[in-house]
Amino acid sequence: MNRTLTPHTDSPSRISHIQLRWNHTATLRLAHTRFAPPPAERARQASLLGVFVGRDGMRDLGLRWRLPWALLLSLAGNTMRYRVFGLLPGGRRRIEARGARVQDRQLASMFPGGAAAVGELPGP
Repeated sequence: MNRTLTPHTDSPSRISHIQLRWNHTATLRLAHTRFAPPPAERARQASLLGVFVGRDGMRDLGLRWRLPWALLLSLAGNTMRYRVFGLLPGGRRRIEARGARVQDRQLASMFPGGAAAVGELPGP
């Protein structure tokens, strides 16, 4: 899409609409490459997108509205993980240990081959 947007002539909702359409088109273009997300991930993204933009927004994007199954699965999983299992003996400890593992995995993905660090700021 080769359209330049200026903040004075285009409303923020129009910019968001164009950005969402570009993201969806880019995902479709990647559908036949090795960099494309798996079909289940694309379906999950479309399900969540429908929650945020609604039926009219999905129609404006040229997509069909889908039942928000990804949100429902997340709510069910999080309810079990944090509300139910967290009340069991040792549940809080397991939840905190899992959170630490996820945090370590995220940091390792952002800083491959080295420790997570903040660079030095230039002096005055």
